[in-house]
Amino acid sequence: MGWGSRTLRTQATQRLASTKARTDTLRTTLANSATTSTTADRLARLQAISTATYPMHEDPALRQLSSEEEEALEAYVGRHLELTVPPTFLSSTATALKRAALLTFHHEHVEASLIADVPANDRLGRHISRQSILRELVAGNTTDEAGKRRMKLFIKDAQRNTFDGAHTLTVVFMSLRAAKAWDDCVFRLRGQRILFNLVGAQLSGIHSPSQFARNYALRVLGTEDINAVRIIQLMEDVTKARVLDIRYPGALGMALPDNDYWTVIFAGMSCPNDL
Repeated sequence: MGWGSRTLRTQATQRLASTKARTDTLRTTLANSATTSTTADRLARLQAISTATYPMHEDPALRQLSSEEEEALEAYVGRHLELTVPPTFLSSTATALKRAALLTFHHEHVEASLIADVPANDRLGRHISRQSILRELVAGNTTDEAGKRRMKLFIKDAQRNTFDGAHTLTVVFMSLRAAKAWDDCVFRLRGQRILFNLVGAQLSGIHSPSQFARNYALRVLGTEDINAVRIIQLMEDVTKARVLDIRYPGALGMALPDNDYWTVIFAGMSCPNDL
């Protein structure tokens, strides 16, 4: 009887401990959920404060930041609050030079860019408008419902696009987080495949395909009696510039109609001065 009583007490204690553990887990879950909800609500409030319309104050008439504006500015600088531009209340609280400094900070440290190498046979043209590029992207990537949803998200995340008139398409995003979601993504532009890579994501000395395609390159013909090593040596001697790579299109077989030449790729994006 004594053993039975002790067993029952042990089982009851275990059940109570199990119940307490489940209760504690539920309490923690509810607390975390409430905290997440509170944080989201607070960020939404700071977002509203930072994007509202404010009068422009001349420097002698500037007012002090409110406590909420101070909180919003701290969240923005700390990258917890994502904005397309610096907080709009700065037009009433900061000098023109301070606003310019924050705008510079925004462009250099908040926004993030993706670049893609555009094949020459896309023929975008030097003066194509940004809206035309966007229309071309939409047309090439919305052939089904999944593509339409994907393109809608891409347009929502992107801030603006620029084309250098040669072969580099740049898309700017409001934050690094937004840009990272599209890093290494493939799109189609006028029937050609383009790959977007995040600018600055690579370590020093490492070039993504899109970045490498921007390097200055030239073709060398009539080199039957000169090997690749000698070509690099000659190019570096003549140009006083570093050659990053040399390639032989003939390695691709007869897919290219004219493939009897070397492609010399320099380490920089501009033509060496001595050329």
